[in-house]
Amino acid sequence: MFLSKDLINSLSTQLFSKTAFLIFISIFVIGCGGGSSGDNEDEEYGPEVIRIYNQNDLSNIKKDLDGSYILMHNIALNSDGDGFDANGWIPIGNTSSEFTGTFNGNGHIISNLWINRPNDCYVGLFGWIKGGHIKNLGVKIADSGIIGKCNVGGIVGRITDLGKITTSYSKGSITGYNAGGIAGYINNGFVLYSYSEGSVIGTGSSVGGIVGRVNVGQISHSYSISNISGDQNVGGIAGYARQAVIINNAAINPSVTGYYDVNRVIGYSVKSLETSNNFALNTMTISDTVINDANGLDGASKEIGEFKLKTTYSNSIINGGLDWYFGDKNINIIGVGNKAWIMPSNSYPKLY
Repeated sequence: MFLSKDLINSLSTQLFSKTAFLIFISIFVIGCGGGSSGDNEDEEYGPEVIRIYNQNDLSNIKKDLDGSYILMHNIALNSDGDGFDANGWIPIGNTSSEFTGTFNGNGHIISNLWINRPNDCYVGLFGWIKGGHIKNLGVKIADSGIIGKCNVGGIVGRITDLGKITTSYSKGSITGYNAGGIAGYINNGFVLYSYSEGSVIGTGSSVGGIVGRVNVGQISHSYSISNISGDQNVGGIAGYARQAVIINNAAINPSVTGYYDVNRVIGYSVKSLETSNNFALNTMTISDTVINDANGLDGASKEIGEFKLKTTYSNSIINGGLDWYFGDKNINIIGVGNKAWIMPSNSYPKLY
């Protein structure tokens, strides 16, 4: 998870050593850490944290975009309820009023999310996160999917100013330009310990299983099992990466399809600082062609059975793994959140 000085300078306008930055980001994220449920909620979460119990509460976040929130229950969205119009869910945060607070999903799920805004940018459950933090959240998208024009993601459309998504996932279909399973566009931000499942359909370039476009930022310890398609800059993890760190990820996508700059992990990379130790499914088709024994933008090949073994993820890098943290380790040590991976039998890693 170390970043070079060039990226650190871009992210924080200061030069840190790699070790200093690790300490910085650990403290930065831990400061937004959430608690677990308990009988005394004030002791568990603090009286300043706003509880989200229902759809009305969720929609009301738009009235206080710098607040600290925690989701107390699963929420199945109702199209006739608060936060919706004829085109579906109205994203939290936009170009004139970004979300700058924290949202702790607390291991719960927001389901039945649908958006049909083909002429709008910054489309997702959240439209734009500026320095904010979303963690411990599951998003299940309705069959009609999330459709936007540009910067479209399963959880957020755009992340800027050291904003981040950690220990979260999305399931469903996303369509747009600069489209990703978790986030559409990162400009100075992070997606860590997250995954996507479903499909990402590009209406142009920069289409990825986790993030569509990364312009200064980091994607790590994440995976996608989504089918990915687009025109140009199409990848199983990221479509387009510039000055990025993309490490320790698993591209388990059945297929990645496009016309130009199409690869298993990263579609196209320019001036990226580190794109190492990523794995990819050996049977994945790239525009109908299987690529084996690749590296770099295509990742190291692994068989489907290997992706269902805990050791593939939990082993250290030196021992041929991805160095992920599971429930038997304290994930707060590295400053991601209070949720870690679990490994169901004969399946891929899950959160919570």
